[in-house]
Order: sequence, then C-alpha cells, then structure tokens
Amino acid sequence: SSTNDGSRGSSKRYGHATDYNEHTERARPPSLQQPNFQSAMSLSNEDELAREGLFHLEKAAELGHAEAQRMVANALASGILPLSDHSLLRRIRSFSDHNNNSTSPTLTKRPLQVPDDFSTGGEQLSRAILLWHLSAMDGNVESAMALGYRHLFSANGGKSTSLLDSHSFSHKYYDPDTGGPTDHHGSNPNSHYGVLGTCPTALAYYEAAAHGVMDELESGPTKAKVNPPLDEHRLAEIYMRGGASVKLEGYNKPDEIEEALQYYRMLASRNHYPEPDLLAAFTIANFYYFGLRGVKQDLRLALKYYEICGDYNHWEGGGKAGLMHVWAVGMTLEERDLGKAYAYFKQGTPGGIDGCVDRLKKKKKTGKKSDDDVDDEEEVNLCDRHCMNGMGLVHLLGIDGLVERNVGLARRWFELTRDIGDPDGMYNYAMLRLGWMVSEVGDSLTHQPSINIAPFNNLSANLASQASNP
Repeated sequence: SSTNDGSRGSSKRYGHATDYNEHTERARPPSLQQPNFQSAMSLSNEDELAREGLFHLEKAAELGHAEAQRMVANALASGILPLSDHSLLRRIRSFSDHNNNSTSPTLTKRPLQVPDDFSTGGEQLSRAILLWHLSAMDGNVESAMALGYRHLFSANGGKSTSLLDSHSFSHKYYDPDTGGPTDHHGSNPNSHYGVLGTCPTALAYYEAAAHGVMDELESGPTKAKVNPPLDEHRLAEIYMRGGASVKLEGYNKPDEIEEALQYYRMLASRNHYPEPDLLAAFTIANFYYFGLRGVKQDLRLALKYYEICGDYNHWEGGGKAGLMHVWAVGMTLEERDLGKAYAYFKQGTPGGIDGCVDRLKKKKKTGKKSDDDVDDEEEVNLCDRHCMNGMGLVHLLGIDGLVERNVGLARRWFELTRDIGDPDGMYNYAMLRLGWMVSEVGDSLTHQPSINIAPFNNLSANLASQASNP
C-alpha cells in the first residue's frame, strides 16, 4: 500500500531511517545487540551472521523490498531457506529456546514445513502468495512468473499447463466466455495450487513478467537485439567423451585461453600486413558478440572487428556490423552511421533484390543436378542473409536523404530471407504481415516518405498496471 506522500505504507511504522535502526536494535536478538553477551549456550560467529542475515532479510521484505519478498516467499512455499548449512536452523532454535529468546527471525522460530507438493502449506503458503504478489507488483519477474503458473494451473483445474496439450484447456475447467473458474476447481488444494486462478489473472502475471524481461533487455546494452551470453557446456557429454576429445561438439569445447585470443587480435588488426585476416576477425567478433568460449560479451569490441570484416568485403561480417548500426548496438546514438550500414548491406547484396533472387534460383537449380554436372559449373554464392535482412529494414523504416521508405520492397527482402531460412527475416516478415509499420491495407504496395528510425531504439514498455488486478 502507499501513503499520500507516495511512500510505502509499511514505512509509517518507521518514519525515518533512524527510527528503523532503533527498532531493529531493540528487536534484534540480545546476543546480536551485545557482542560480548555470554550465556550457557552460544552460537559461533558464522551462525550469528547467518541469523542476523535472516533477520534483516525479513525486515527488508516487510519494508517492501521486491527481491527480499521473493526470497522469503520461496522459503515459505518450499520450506527451504536460502542457506547452504541447513543444520543452522537446529542450532539457532536450540539457542533461542535455551535463552527464552522470542525475537529470533520468524523463519527460524518454528520448523518450516517442507511440503510434499507446492499446493500445500497452509499459513506458510498463504504468506508466500501474498509476498509474491507484492513483489510482482513492484516489477519482480520471477515472482510474477511463479504466480502466473499457479493461476494458470488453477484455471485449468489442476491439469497440465502445456500450451501444446490439446486437452489442457478443456471446457470443463473454465468458462470460455469469461475465463472465470468453474465448479471443477473444487476444494482439493492439489487442483488450485494455493490460489483460485482464472485465465485473465494468469495472463496478467505472465504479461507483467514478459514486459519486465523486455524492459530489462531493451534498456541494456543489447537493446534486446542480441542474446545474452549463455554457457552451453553440457558436463555429462564432456565426461562421456573426455574433456580434450576431438569428438566434442562446438558448445562443449574448452574456453579459449588469453594467449589464443591475443593471437586472433593480432591477425585481425588493421595493421596486420598485407591486410587483416578476415577469418580471425570474424571469429573473434563472434566471440565478443555472443560471449562464446569464456570470452566476456563486449558489443563494442564485436562491432570493431565486424567493421574490419565489412571494410575488407567480408559480406557476413559487414552485414552484422550494419545491423548493429541500425539498432545502435555497441555504440551511442551519436556514433551510429546509417550510411555505413547501408553500404555494408549493398556490398552483401550484389545486384539488389533481383540479383539476389537470381542467385537463389541458380542455387536451387544446381542443387538438383548431379555431382558431375556441378563440378563443371562455378559455385553460386547466395547474398548474405544479414545484409538482405538489413536491406528490408532500411526500406521499411527509411533513411533521411538516402533511402526512401518502400514497404513493398521491404516485404520482398523479408520474403527472400524467409525463403533461405533466416530466423530474423522470418520474424520481420511475420511482424510486417501482422501490421508492424503498416498503417493501412494498401500501405504495403505504396511508397512512403522516409522517416528517422531513431525513435525505434527506445521501445521500453510500461508494466506498472499489468498485475494490479490479480
């Protein structure tokens, strides 16, 4: 809740930070107030610190800290505290009982139930759901997802929540007109997971979580255009084949050592004689772009090496650099150069849209011939998929004084990237067909005035009201 001055209602209890400090000192267990306190039974320094940590974690949750609320809610729902040494609970409880100490953290006053099913828990689960809701309202993604799942499980009558299961959303479990619960929810806790949810309430929580993730990504350095780095090592496969085996898949290869990365940098340098090694430049650019092989993701360095590729007629590297300029990834808006991006895209699409279509037709034609016939013909190289996708974007959005907006031509470029199996091109084509940047039915066949695409780099969404009506 909020007060008239915009502060959280819980802060009324502690009108000032010093009030909270005084209350905390009074409520703190005696042994924590008096470091030299001796009793017939005492806790080790590590146990004292852990108990004090739990105490302040609960106070932070009480005062409205979203992450603290999520952690306490998880502990209440599962019966498992965020501790590595769970025998600590027995020691703290024995200490509190021996010293008649009633001011220990609530989580350690009595044994937490460890439910055999997350749908049970009584008061513990009720407190957890309340804390999850408060945390979700404050923008915590994990809390919103936890409640979204529980509400969807309940709306489905305790059955599977898989969207791929045709029997999951049977008419028996919810009203298709209102999405409200039916009598099939029943009183069995296993059928509602602690909440009587509906499809609309589940949707509200999931939308809040999705918007939170999108906001976080779009406001970060990746602009939601680059996947965050992910360690894809699979330990089971590494142990099965041996850590140094040549049979390991690429994602299981050992991380690159610094000496190897320095060798790549040296070969990819513009000062390398007679010219940069483009394979090395493209390789290390990918390392920095995706955060591969133990390399920290650095989009500015990735752009540096992609531009080296593009400047020396490497189509794929230039296409990646061009797309980074379009979305201002790895640079500030002032550093973005749409003219350079367009030059990179043209370089990787010789002959324009018609030339790329002809290359694709020839590639398909040679694929149907026998190997003997193909040996006598020159290999056909397709236009670069990143460059074709970039050409679609610049014609869809337009560039002032350089590229006139042409939605019809943009659609053709996206169709071409779709035909060669490019996922980004498929996505942009799908969005275009769903109405993205198309103001009216006939817009896809007309030429539109060019626009400045700068506004499209700030795509943050407002999730403040998404979970306000659970």
